[in-house]
Amino acid sequence: MKKGNTIINALKKTLALVLVAALAFTLAQPLTAQAKAKKVTLDKQGFTTDLEKIQSCAKEVKKGNTVIVLKHPQNKTYEGYAKFTAPATKTYTITYSNLKPERKKGYCNGHITGYFISGQTITDAKLIKSGYEHSIHLANEKFMGAVTSKTVKVKLEKGQTLYLLHSFLNNKKPKSVTVDLKIK
Repeated sequence: MKKGNTIINALKKTLALVLVAALAFTLAQPLTAQAKAKKVTLDKQGFTTDLEKIQSCAKEVKKGNTVIVLKHPQNKTYEGYAKFTAPATKTYTITYSNLKPERKKGYCNGHITGYFISGQTITDAKLIKSGYEHSIHLANEKFMGAVTSKTVKVKLEKGQTLYLLHSFLNNKKPKSVTVDLKIK
């Protein structure tokens, strides 16, 4: 009987170790996905029709996961431009989610607006399924119809650049606001 008990105890210990390893692996997955996202801090710049200013301050984002960081609010508004240049002609899916002020200070909401620049002309980008023609509205909490995640599509030609103006408000004025961006 003692020999049988030691085999059962050994099996129990082995099974417990396997379960602990599986649990640790499962819990580590979200952390790994977040760690793979590239952080891009946008220069403080609100809406402007100055094409040179937009082109010079817009930070490049690529396909995949990016955490957009906006710092130094101007009158409780966090604004900045990002740009995405299409590597191929196709319809791209753009998802914004996880808008959050630093240290979860207060309610934060706003919008991301898409633009194209051609020569000396700036035009609105048509973002399919945005609910609005050329902008994405987002908040850090579901409140009065606000959404916390939004997916849109935009058709781009190879080499065409989409400029994205990020503009968020927060009444608590934290040092920064972040939002997750996924382009595929």
